[in-house]
Amino acid sequence: MAATKQDDFEDGTIRNSLRCIPASENSSGGAQLQTFIQGTNKQGAKKTCDGDMQDGDHWTVDFDYTNTADDAVQHCKQPDQCDNDPFAFHLTKLNNHLHFPYDVAKDNHYALGKTEPDLLQCRVVVNLHGYDTTGTVYDETGTQQGSKEGRLENKEDSLTVSGLPMDLAIIKQDGVGGENPVAFNYGAAAFFDTNVMRFFFWESNQKGSSKQINDDGSYCTIETDGSNQATIECYFPCVAKG
Repeated sequence: MAATKQDDFEDGTIRNSLRCIPASENSSGGAQLQTFIQGTNKQGAKKTCDGDMQDGDHWTVDFDYTNTADDAVQHCKQPDQCDNDPFAFHLTKLNNHLHFPYDVAKDNHYALGKTEPDLLQCRVVVNLHGYDTTGTVYDETGTQQGSKEGRLENKEDSLTVSGLPMDLAIIKQDGVGGENPVAFNYGAAAFFDTNVMRFFFWESNQKGSSKQINDDGSYCTIETDGSNQATIECYFPCVAKG
């Protein structure tokens, strides 16, 4: 964690490596860094200089993780293990902070690896009518790119929708009326030249930390008509083929 004044960002360069962490840890770390800079509370007591930061001021921050489980800080205890897992990413184009839905023309661009294409946001809409299933996919601009119909009668039956740079599989789970009607897998569970996994798996009732799509953090919106029909709409990261 660091606070520093840097030169203006230039497209095509890798400025800082960023990493996804739980929101609570991000908030706690930011608060500790702020109190250190301001010279308040416990962290502020460790500051050895007075006054506000000036251009050129710097310090070294050491982390004490001696009582932390190894698997929680593997990138700290094994700094030579640099393969992306892939929770690390970097800025590739500076536009504006991210919005929902993602605006590829106006928002910042990010990528998972040095030679990887940008990470975008795609959308899928699934219509369920009993076993009959229709999946439609949309690219980062909101343009429909493909649609497929089929019957998903048994759990783990799947329907593959093409049209995006990689295929999206819709996999039956609980079906209409269930807590988790279907699951999804975008791309292939395979490693490419930069060891970045170009796939994303999620379930229709899965939740994350972002409240942009739904207030409870759900990846998908599920609407049912009380009978044997349901519509599921999800936004997901779509890492394109190089």
